Amino acid sequence: MSVIRVSAANLRRIQTANYSYFPEPYPHPDRVMDAHDIVYIVAGGWEICEESETFLLTPGDAVFLTAGRHHFGTGGCLPGTRTMWLHVYPEKDDRYFDRKPGGNVAGDSLLIPPVIRTGKNLRIHSLFEGIIHNFWSSAEINRIRARALVTELFIELASCAGASAIPAENAVDYVINLIEKNPSKVYAIDTLATMAGVNRRTLTAHFRKRTKRSIRQFQIELKVRMAASVFDNAPDTPVRVVAGMFGFFDEFHFSRTFKQVTGVAPVHYKARR
Repeated sequence: MSVIRVSAANLRRIQTANYSYFPEPYPHPDRVMDAHDIVYIVAGGWEICEESETFLLTPGDAVFLTAGRHHFGTGGCLPGTRTMWLHVYPEKDDRYFDRKPGGNVAGDSLLIPPVIRTGKNLRIHSLFEGIIHNFWSSAEINRIRARALVTELFIELASCAGASAIPAENAVDYVINLIEKNPSKVYAIDTLATMAGVNRRTLTAHFRKRTKRSIRQFQIELKVRMAASVFDNAPDTPVRVVAGMFGFFDEFHFSRTFKQVTGVAPVHYKARR
């Protein structure tokens, strides 16, 4: 499988970045560019070639077309296709390989395949939006932020590509990330399984194998650890306030749970600080 090695050592220079909407079928431009062309399919679909490889792209897919290589469309995209795209100048250490050298990281570089099936990775969608928004900002600091976000996008693409070979493990990554980013929410297992695109049994089995905990236990322990951190840094914070911060029904439910995990009630934990 071919792969692109991209340097993560420096902030990237962005040639341009934008959205596209095609109400009617339209072919991808036939060209050789001095910049990497990175396209994310929001809706619809497109068939794009690079040299002798053909990529059939559907919503949630990203394609990394390497600078200096010939890419073109084989036909028009589907009607109503929407994309987000970036043209990013290459660094001197960027390289295209016909075969993957192994691993996803090489020194200060990342290994990214031409097509990344991002699935339900909302972070990648958000990064494309953030890069475009900040690139067109009139504030210089935001344009610098756009360059930093490109590096973060490359990291996410490399990470997503590395996980995509094992769908169940990718689902566990997605669920852990979702729980950690939203500690105020309490997720039902069926809800998480649906969001991750796997069945309940597969998710729970792989989650326990990875974390040595059930999904419920993982959520509770995370909430309690974060609550304890609030008490450590702001011991005057009322128990009921912290309970609300982390999605507990009331302070009594929170106190029972906190004691089950730490062995001490919140009021006594605070007194130790």
